[in-house]
Amino acid sequence: TSSDNILHLVLSKHPTLNSLPSLVRVLVSAHPGDNLTTDDHGDTGLTMVRHILDAGLLERAKEVAETLLEHGADPKHRNMCGWSLLAYSLSHLDGSIELTRTLLNHDAYVLPASNVAIASSSPFRVFLSSVVRSQSLTNAGETLALLGEVMGRFPARMKAHVPACLLAEAR
Repeated sequence: TSSDNILHLVLSKHPTLNSLPSLVRVLVSAHPGDNLTTDDHGDTGLTMVRHILDAGLLERAKEVAETLLEHGADPKHRNMCGWSLLAYSLSHLDGSIELTRTLLNHDAYVLPASNVAIASSSPFRVFLSSVVRSQSLTNAGETLALLGEVMGRFPARMKAHVPACLLAEAR
């Protein structure tokens, strides 16, 4: 359980610690298995980086995520709600563009592997939902360009996924 996992405890309860990136590096070096352990909600240390994002510490979130990825964290991991760190990052639009870029460089999934139902946790749908909530593309242009570049590598999947997300979000 996460109560036995110091990494999970630190990330969930103390995301604003100034020394958090260094502390995480020490913790994953001393206890590498903690980086891959899931808690009762299916969160790993990587998906718990969302607590740092929610605290508005976007650069720190990127630093911690990079450390976890360097120590074997799975960028494709989704918690029990179906959310990956990429989805959480995309909800912050351009504010977390560097974290989004880092996750995509580590092969995080933007597009589903096949034609599955478009879950509300689909990274692209999360992005669309965030744009709708902000009612502007002002803080989303870089992220949209990056997603377009990455998704454009799989034109058939992109062609199926984008309209499905738009329709699902419109509902």
